[in-house]
This record gives sequence, C-alpha cells and structure tokens, in this order.
Amino acid sequence: MELDDGSPQATVGSDIAISCHLYGVGKVLKIWQKDGRRIADNRKRIIWDYSGSSSHKLHKIFRLFIHNVSVDDGGTYTCMAKSAKFSTLVRKHFYLQVGESVYSI
Repeated sequence: MELDDGSPQATVGSDIAISCHLYGVGKVLKIWQKDGRRIADNRKRIIWDYSGSSSHKLHKIFRLFIHNVSVDDGGTYTCMAKSAKFSTLVRKHFYLQVGESVYSI
C-alpha cells in the first residue's frame, strides 16, 4: 500500500481539496486528522472516497474538501490508511499554509 501527494496552499475564503492516492489490495481503513485529532465529516470539511481498479491493483482516492478556508484551517493534516488484509499502517502528512491573498499589485 502506498500514499502520495504534495503540500497544499490556500487563501482565506477559498475552497481546497487535499488528496491521498492509495494503491494496494483489499479493504483499507482510512482516516483524516488535523494536528493529531480525527476530522469529522461535516459542512465545513467533507471527506470523499473513490475506488477504482486498474489491472491487479486497487486505486483509491481519499480526499478532504475544506470549504471557506480560514487561518484556523492551517496546520498539519494526516491521511492514514491501514490495510485490513495486512497490519500495515501508512501515514502521509501535509502542512496546509493559509494566506490572505495570492495576488499582488
């Protein structure tokens, strides 16, 4: 099982999606955390899970959408995945930087 993705950036008031791409076999338990605390699926933070397959591997996209980003949304996000078939636990950390604006005059 593998995870991959980069480091996201967002501006205040924008919407952002942070994705983990999982490659492996069998069922996978997936959890999002922010600063070490589990994230609940709600109107502000929406957790989306998609599974597809290609040849013999399962490709899963585990995505966290954050609506109307605020400065408080900045921090360390962790995508955790554990295979039901194996006892493998994989973590991927993302540090979300939130700024006031990306535009300059």
